Amino acid sequence: MLFALPLNNNLMSIAGFWLASAWLVDLVYEWTVGISPLARLRRAFSNPTALAYMTLFGLCILGFLWSEDFKFAQWDARTKVPLFFIPLVLSSYQRIERRHIVWCLYVLLISLSIAITSCTGRFYKWWGPPYLNVRDISHFISHIRFSLLIVFGIVLLIWFAKENRRNLFWVIPLIFYCIFFLWILQSVTGFAILLALAAYWILFHAWRTKRMFVRGGLISSLLVFISLVVFFVNNEVTRYFNPKDAGMAWQTHSAGGEIYDHRWENTLLENGHYVWRNLAWNELRRSWNKRSETDFDSLDRSGQLLGGTLIRYLTSKGLNKDSVGMGDLSDLEIEKIELGIATAYTEDLQGIKGRIRKILFEFDNYRNGGDPSGNSVLQRFEFWRAAWCIIKEYPLKGVGTGDLKLAYAAQYEKMDTALDPQYRLRAHNQYFTYGVAYGIPGVIIFIAVLLILIFHERRYRDLLFMSYIIIMALSFITEDTLETQAGVTFVAFLGPLLAWLSPSNYTGLNGSPKL
Repeated sequence: MLFALPLNNNLMSIAGFWLASAWLVDLVYEWTVGISPLARLRRAFSNPTALAYMTLFGLCILGFLWSEDFKFAQWDARTKVPLFFIPLVLSSYQRIERRHIVWCLYVLLISLSIAITSCTGRFYKWWGPPYLNVRDISHFISHIRFSLLIVFGIVLLIWFAKENRRNLFWVIPLIFYCIFFLWILQSVTGFAILLALAAYWILFHAWRTKRMFVRGGLISSLLVFISLVVFFVNNEVTRYFNPKDAGMAWQTHSAGGEIYDHRWENTLLENGHYVWRNLAWNELRRSWNKRSETDFDSLDRSGQLLGGTLIRYLTSKGLNKDSVGMGDLSDLEIEKIELGIATAYTEDLQGIKGRIRKILFEFDNYRNGGDPSGNSVLQRFEFWRAAWCIIKEYPLKGVGTGDLKLAYAAQYEKMDTALDPQYRLRAHNQYFTYGVAYGIPGVIIFIAVLLILIFHERRYRDLLFMSYIIIMALSFITEDTLETQAGVTFVAFLGPLLAWLSPSNYTGLNGSPKL
């Protein structure tokens, strides 16, 4: 199961069937030797951790009662089956040795390394088909779910180093490898969660230590760390919104005699230059169509209006949008524009810095009246607004498990949203999703489950398990993590496994878990 998690959904399904088959075989064998199957079920249903996970699946089944779209409800229930079955299986066993769990975690690291290497090779175009969006290099599972697994992998590597310092010689290179891949993947989510984990670890150790000097040093380092992050982000924001064209005298006519279109009310920037200034539409269209077989009014290969991509590209170079600006473009640049590359400075689009600049452009475009469709960050505000309106309309029981799509479709029509139909999606926020489906009581139950996982057996003292909780809880803010197979498997399998690994559950290296 853990080997399949970063690599293949079908392999995850096969692993799930294998786990179910092995469990049923064990039940039959115990029954033949006189052990009642009820003994296993009693162990499972008396385990608060297992019950917490199974409650989420139970809520999904309960939501059938007030659903109209049973086809969607059945699909959702099938997706969430691991929340019931995996905790049931793991908690029903009387003993899982610690060394076996540790070997499972080694397998996860091996699988992650294979997946990262494959995706890195695709990034550098050593193999695989070409890509237009860097997120497409995550070709096994969603780049968001993959980044969550990589962050957990980093935590796991630190844990292995802490368990045995002799592991440092292979742990340190792998940590840098994981961070490097998160950088090229432009995973803001991954780095944000890493920063949150670092802050938690520092505060945890500061709280545990009795030495005031050490505590002061840890807190000071955290403040310095936060200050550096704030400085970095603020510097990027300041640079982006500092127009290079401020105070310049604008021309009235192009070299070809066409009157320039200046949209003064629109302050959208590209590389510090105003996008909607010095536009000679007819001249630009004619000049482009003479040099390219892709029509000015068609779409580029990334699915965006080619004319808009061309305008942004010329703007990034500080050129006027006319025949003179077109004359400064090389044939290679024409090909880049046809591909959908909207800036001449592609190095500025790499790494986390590049992702931040893309987000800033999305925000700048949105505040200037642009369409949020396809903008991964800005369109989430529309998702959340729709979800909040549905929750206010159905606060006590929600719309049910099956009617999520119907409710969102109706709400987007009421809102008269600017989102294109293909982008009118669900909340991309697990808390909102539970509120929409099961009302405010559903959100309360959902949060209560997280609290049970944290406080049962005082697991807030276990940094590995708490890291899993933090990764999971923060991912719920920007993603419907429990609506995909990889997300559900990550939550349902790793949680119970780490709970058994928790120091409070063991009397020794090979001791039996306390139930």
